[in-house]
Amino acid sequence: MKNISYISTVGVREVPPLLNPLNEMIMKYPNGYYPKIEYWTLKLNQAVASKATAEVEYCLKKLSYFASAQYVKENQVPLETNVIAGVNFSESLGMLKNL
Repeated sequence: MKNISYISTVGVREVPPLLNPLNEMIMKYPNGYYPKIEYWTLKLNQAVASKATAEVEYCLKKLSYFASAQYVKENQVPLETNVIAGVNFSESLGMLKNL
């Protein structure tokens, strides 16, 4: 991206380009989220082995987040999920759409 210059009463000023959040994500994770997925899978396995339920839940949330982010990165569309607190509302939402 090019910087934009403008003239003000103080002189010529340069405005840095605005970063697109998607571009920031691409720059921050150029190889995708697989390293994060691998890390949280390892942590999850360790938590399961030590029977630390709270840690298992935390690792599952992190793993779910990065797996969803990788899906979005690969498919350029959000992963459509209708699960809230472990309850799948897909059928109920389907019925509401038909009203």
